[in-house]
Amino acid sequence: MSETAGSRNNGSRDGASVDQLLLEAGMDDDGGLRPMLLDLQALAAERPA
Repeated sequence: MSETAGSRNNGSRDGASVDQLLLEAGMDDDGGLRPMLLDLQALAAERPA
């Protein structure tokens, strides 16, 4: 999966929250899960309220 516009625009802030989530879950070394979570986060940000 690739980065979406939303994850590129807020990459450092969003990436930090995803990194924190993975760290707290003990999954900070899972390289496949991080990009998927970033994509989901970007999709949620684009969804109308």
